[in-house]
Amino acid sequence: MKKIILSLLIILSTTLYSQDDLKDFEGLWTSGDTSFITVFTHNNNNNKLTVYTFSFLSNHTVEETILKANDSIIKTQTINKGNGWKVTTDYKLLTKGTMLASFAGDTDIKTLFYKAIFNVE
Repeated sequence: MKKIILSLLIILSTTLYSQDDLKDFEGLWTSGDTSFITVFTHNNNNNKLTVYTFSFLSNHTVEETILKANDSIIKTQTINKGNGWKVTTDYKLLTKGTMLASFAGDTDIKTLFYKAIFNVE
């Protein structure tokens, strides 16, 4: 019985965590908590991500650099030249369409981001 329960737990955990792939971060992410938009692009050739963060409302871009990335969390450092803020951010995929951003530094908040869905055919 213990072997069956252990096997089920292993299968379940593998299924839950296999969805968290770097490619799943790729896309345009928005939040109701900020006017800034975050875009992750994924390069299939080297499995690397690039991040762009900007706001049309405040007409600002921020310099955001990926410090490290694994299949479930991306850690970045952000410097907003518009207001002088410096923060580190941990982006964690909750589902393929939702992401939690935990900011630490000049601001310490958690924000839920949603991936924009585009119907391109």
